[in-house]
Amino acid sequence: MERDGSGVSALLGLDGFVVCAQLLDDASGEWWLAVETTEDRAWCPACGVRAVGHGRRRVKVRDLPLADRPVVLVWAKRLWRCAEPACPARTWSEESDQIAPRAVLTERARAEIARRVGPAEHCVAQAARDFGVSWHTAMAAVRDHGRPRVDHLA
Repeated sequence: MERDGSGVSALLGLDGFVVCAQLLDDASGEWWLAVETTEDRAWCPACGVRAVGHGRRRVKVRDLPLADRPVVLVWAKRLWRCAEPACPARTWSEESDQIAPRAVLTERARAEIARRVGPAEHCVAQAARDFGVSWHTAMAAVRDHGRPRVDHLA
């Protein structure tokens, strides 16, 4: 991977994240972007003490296509530890509103799949192929983002 010295972070447009490295996989035609959050401090959710870094865990999620190529974000998700020995909260990982826990897609990618299948009238299978996910994953995004629209019309 090459280190990002360009405006790829700005091009990504995911608030609170910065691109650390990028790779265009010639075999699959996918962009692989190594990302991190910009926040470098955290506080314990149980006692409020400033947390200590406890390593990172790599999480892969699919995002909006970039230059008509599928995008895989590899998020170096921070793990935190409470410095207070008596605190019941031992360790936890950072969270983002834009990437749900155990998600395969970013929230904006899920919304785009629902838009393509709904108003743009693409089939679920094509949207799934465009994003490199299974039909079931794409359909779950359509259900989750489409249900409020249908309920609103009722």
